[in-house]
Amino acid sequence: MSKPEHNYGYGFNETNSIRIVWCIDDVKDMSKNMELPIKLTDDDCMDILSTVDRQHDASIGVNWNTIQWAIENHVQEDHWDTAAKTMRSQMVSDCCNAKIKYQDICSSCLEHCDITYEEEE
Repeated sequence: MSKPEHNYGYGFNETNSIRIVWCIDDVKDMSKNMELPIKLTDDDCMDILSTVDRQHDASIGVNWNTIQWAIENHVQEDHWDTAAKTMRSQMVSDCCNAKIKYQDICSSCLEHCDITYEEEE
């Protein structure tokens, strides 16, 4: 018997196990089929594959449905993050444009506008 060419780690190789690989291209292909409003980067795809690896149901395994589920979750989280950043930016802008007392200035505005105030005595 010849030495196995592929070592999968932990004593597993092509003579005693199989390996099924899902890659970035699989995620990108699925996202194209889903007609997403955004284009996934390689980092997005790796985040999605990591989610699938950590959260898939072992009794079902990894399949196109689990890939699609992970993409949907990733895109939904990304949209929430974008919406939160937009909302925070608008709040900071509103706060900075208003004439308000020191006590009412939020820490975000102080950081954003690089404002320094002395407390009133």
